[in-house]
Amino acid sequence: MNTSGNQRHMETEKKLREALLFFMEQEKAPTVGQLCQRAQINRSTFYRHYTDVYDLMNRVEQEFQHGLYRSLDGDSAFLARLGSKPEELEPLIAYIGQNPHFYRVYLQKYAVSEDDRSYQRYWQTQVLPLFQSHGVSNEEHIRYYYEYVKTGMVAIFRLWLENGCRETPAELARILCRLLPGE
Repeated sequence: MNTSGNQRHMETEKKLREALLFFMEQEKAPTVGQLCQRAQINRSTFYRHYTDVYDLMNRVEQEFQHGLYRSLDGDSAFLARLGSKPEELEPLIAYIGQNPHFYRVYLQKYAVSEDDRSYQRYWQTQVLPLFQSHGVSNEEHIRYYYEYVKTGMVAIFRLWLENGCRETPAELARILCRLLPGE
């Protein structure tokens, strides 16, 4: 039986994720039928896993975003490292480069839900302390600075992906660190 967590269940979800990424790369909004045809599964199988296409899209987005947040965790805070050691940015850049189909589309419509628990933890443990350590105590001002840095980084990642990730993660990390303010 295709129950949650077993090999067959995971294989079906993998096929559906790959089908969705295929259509995202084509910049098409797929129907359930198109996804099923691409994944070579029945519609009833799709509905055992997801309520609709948007449910699948949300879960895939959450999966990639959790992977991205995990790539930011290390011995020290990600943002606190900006401008210091480029090699510490490499896991983030490598993760994006390893998932170009998703991030090429996702970064065109970049949005992070501030209701997401991972984002809240990231904001509390990394963003606020970094800016506060640089003398910015007003949380609204911190949001302005953070949006400025985040938007610039997203633009650089989009350009890198559009150019086929020609630079290695190490090269792009060095470029980013030259652009970001140091201590």
